[in-house]
Amino acid sequence: MPSGEPDPGPHFLIPPTAVADAQGMAHATSAPLDLLAATSRCATMESLQHALAEKGIRMDLAQDMESARQNFFDRGGHDLLVLGPDLTPKTAMQLIENLQAIDPDLPIVIFGSDLLRHEEISGCTRLSYHPSSRAAVGALMKILALM
Repeated sequence: MPSGEPDPGPHFLIPPTAVADAQGMAHATSAPLDLLAATSRCATMESLQHALAEKGIRMDLAQDMESARQNFFDRGGHDLLVLGPDLTPKTAMQLIENLQAIDPDLPIVIFGSDLLRHEEISGCTRLSYHPSSRAAVGALMKILALM
C-alpha cells in the first residue's frame, strides 16, 4: 500500500464513499435514499422532510395504514420507516408488522421515548428528539450514513 493512504484494515465496515462528512452525506449509490414517515399529523414531520430533501433524501409522509402501504408500493419499497411520536402504539405496531411482512429487513426509526417502549422490535432505533429539531436531523443522518 502506498505511503500516506490509510490502511482500512478488517475493522473498516463502511466504504469511504458512504461515510458522512461534517455537513452532509456522500452515499455509495447514485439512487437517493427513500424514507417513509408515518405520523398522525403531517406537520410533525414536515420540517424533517424539508431538511432531508435539502440533502437529497426523499421522505414520503403517510397518516394511516392505507397511505403507508400505497407509498411503499408506489416507490417499490423504502430504505427506512420513520415513526412519528404522535402515533398511537397500536397504529405503530400495525404499521411495523404490516410493512415488515413485506420487507422483513426494513429498518425502523422511532421518534419519542413513549412510543412502543415495552415492545421488542427487530431492526429498530429509538430517538428521543422531536422530529422537527436539528438534533433529530443530525441523528437521522448518522443512521443513514451507516446504511
